[in-house]
Amino acid sequence: AEYLIEIEIDTIDVTIVNQLRGILQAHSLPTINSNISVTDVNITTVCSLNGTEYQCRCEVPYFWPCEKCKLFGSCGNDTNSSCDCINALPNDGHFCQPINELTNNSICQAVTTAPPLSTTTESKATNRTTAAPSIQTPTNRTTATASIQTTTIRTTAPSSIQTTTNGNTTTPSIQTTTTAGIQVLSFSLTINEVFDSALSDQSSEKFKTYKQKISRSIDNSYRNVHSYEPNSATVTAFRPGSVITDFTISTTSATLDLASANQDLASSLRLQGFNVSDNAFSQSVKDGLYESSGNIYPGTNLTLTCNPPVNNSIQWTLDGKPIAVNSNNTLQLDN
Repeated sequence: AEYLIEIEIDTIDVTIVNQLRGILQAHSLPTINSNISVTDVNITTVCSLNGTEYQCRCEVPYFWPCEKCKLFGSCGNDTNSSCDCINALPNDGHFCQPINELTNNSICQAVTTAPPLSTTTESKATNRTTAAPSIQTPTNRTTATASIQTTTIRTTAPSSIQTTTNGNTTTPSIQTTTTAGIQVLSFSLTINEVFDSALSDQSSEKFKTYKQKISRSIDNSYRNVHSYEPNSATVTAFRPGSVITDFTISTTSATLDLASANQDLASSLRLQGFNVSDNAFSQSVKDGLYESSGNIYPGTNLTLTCNPPVNNSIQWTLDGKPIAVNSNNTLQLDN
């Protein structure tokens, strides 16, 4: 009989994936005993965090089935029945498959390609890479007494990104006007807890619970702030580092006095079990930080330009000192 075994490997260094590829190519597969031997080992899927969302790419010659491409959106090469990249980390344990094993080869219509993701000036970014080296056998995957064993490896690699940025420790905002007099401002708050990948899945119970509690708390604390639009607070995403919560509010003014409201919000969140400090809040920049139309990958340099926000009193600072307009100060952050 032949068996297919799936193995998931977690690593904090993205180079481990390349080392694993080299090991699989250079070393002979082991014979465990006279009755059991490993016949084939392949990496099938590599998942990594790109901005605030995961992307899962298939290794050659594996593909995502049509239903996954349609459900999560494609970020790679598409055919009528498959794609090689999706914009999610599936929580059902599925991974890329050989094209001849796809159960649904119907024409895959309306597969969407996700636009490039925007980023913020947070100095820490963690990439999670899932590489699912899969072991392939030509016969069935049933459980019978074994004479051949095949092994599948799935690797998960959170890795670090190196960023080069025109220095600052504050994250200002560029607002978007949606209707006359109404502006949408972006903020983030940091929760001191270990990041759970379930917070990247908007369909998970943890994501829904955190979003509901935090959005409601923001709205209750900001209601007395002049120019704040009630019921406009919305949590948009959670990111690693510890847990960074991105949220937006609507307001009739770009300049808000949120000091007292943020202290009240921090107290409210702590009463609900969230480990939040009084200075955990920052206003964030969504656009104009870097010039790029492609994806951002771990291990590469990223230059961020700290532009002053429009119609806002927030300033970029370096070591507590304001950065002069058109200055050439550069701060390199190694994560």
